[in-house]
Amino acid sequence: MTARKKKPFIKTLSFVLFIIIAVPVLLLIFFAFSSRKMADLEIWHTTRLINEFTMDSYREGYTFEDYLKQEDLLFEELTDRIYDHVPATPLNRLNRFNRESICFPGNYSRDWNRSFELIPANIKGGVLLIHGLSDAPYSMKHVAEFFYSKGFYTLGLRVPGHGTIPAQLNYVTRHDWITAATIAARQVRKMAGRDMPFYLCGYSNGAPISLGYTLDALDDPALPVPDKIFLFSPSIGVTKLAVLSRWLSRLSFIPYFQKSNWKDILPEYNPFKYSSFTMKASHESHLLTTEIQQRIDTLMKNNRSSELPPIVTFQSIVDATTKINDLIFQLYYKLSPKNNELVIFSVNENAGLEIFINQGYRNVLNTLMKPEKTPFNITIVTNKSPDSLETTAKQKPENDTVFTDKDLNASWPRGIYSLSHIALLFPPDDPLYGYDPPVSLKPVLHLGNLEIRGEVHVLTVSIPQLMRIKSNPFFDFMMKKIREHTEL
Repeated sequence: MTARKKKPFIKTLSFVLFIIIAVPVLLLIFFAFSSRKMADLEIWHTTRLINEFTMDSYREGYTFEDYLKQEDLLFEELTDRIYDHVPATPLNRLNRFNRESICFPGNYSRDWNRSFELIPANIKGGVLLIHGLSDAPYSMKHVAEFFYSKGFYTLGLRVPGHGTIPAQLNYVTRHDWITAATIAARQVRKMAGRDMPFYLCGYSNGAPISLGYTLDALDDPALPVPDKIFLFSPSIGVTKLAVLSRWLSRLSFIPYFQKSNWKDILPEYNPFKYSSFTMKASHESHLLTTEIQQRIDTLMKNNRSSELPPIVTFQSIVDATTKINDLIFQLYYKLSPKNNELVIFSVNENAGLEIFINQGYRNVLNTLMKPEKTPFNITIVTNKSPDSLETTAKQKPENDTVFTDKDLNASWPRGIYSLSHIALLFPPDDPLYGYDPPVSLKPVLHLGNLEIRGEVHVLTVSIPQLMRIKSNPFFDFMMKKIREHTEL
């Protein structure tokens, strides 16, 4: 290349390198300045509780009883450093950290932010339930009660970083989550015995934690391998923001840009779920799901995919949190035929909102409805017809091409056009999230049936957050499916 030709090439290369470097930096600075417009940070955003479990807490002989003792210390610290410092002012009337608020977790018969055990008199098996990101064991309450009613020792794990204050998600990692799950799984096997069935249930981010633990157990004879895994709205693939989250928080060490470490800073009105959300948590979730996909690929390459226990998944076809295509192609199409099942809840075709509904979900539906053999069973819950609210379950067995219809004897409630990521685990009469909660004589918080109207940009929480359906009209059908797969 002559000197004359080199100059334009070097100039072009320099320009490309400048764009590659400058654009991310400018975006980072833009986001950092934009984050300053978020609400002020409160004590629950800036405090670190030092008694939280991390993988460094783990030592040989550490048991679930030790985990619970450490959790006791953590919640005592929560009281001393947070609850004792949040005044009962009118501004805190709907604040979960105000002990006089109807949002205070202590108003419930059990603090469902904490790990729990349900122990039947005659144990017939064991189940470990792992909740999602920013969530709490409350989300696993109804599934836990189902297994307990069937004689199962039931353990609902509080995943490290959860159930206390949103700032704790800045100080835990995916390794802490899986280590805690390992301790809990050993406890379930200990309580249920070696010859009893052991099931694992994972919701949202609890799904990759469950799969990560299972993959570890396949390589470690000392760990119990679950006989079956149940996943609910699993975060097998997460949205693009999670990929960028690590970079968007880079300037948070500067006090002026401290808020850039937060995706959301919102009022904490939910007793069992953080409203505020950290970039660190999003990044850890992304790393976890990426690692799970890579480990499943490795299992396939080594012809070991058949070692995975059967997996049954319940998923809304529209989900603003996770990528359903990753669930289908990065997990289910890589499984060996083993009575795995994917249960999909489609949208309400009779909602009268066709013109307003994004039709992108139909690409996923068309993929699943193809008359081709798959290594898993498919069930799709949908309307009997576009002019009916009644529903049917379209079912196709693994390695078959034909769908058959089964009447569900259930209908879409009027005004509900779909399920959501957060809705699946709660029946309509759940006192907190149900759209048809039980009547109570005392003031209680109902988040599932709020109907508020007014001008936009007035509320301190987003309208989509309030609109999002929080309970499942097909919860009984989901429980019936679980019974079928467990013969309970």
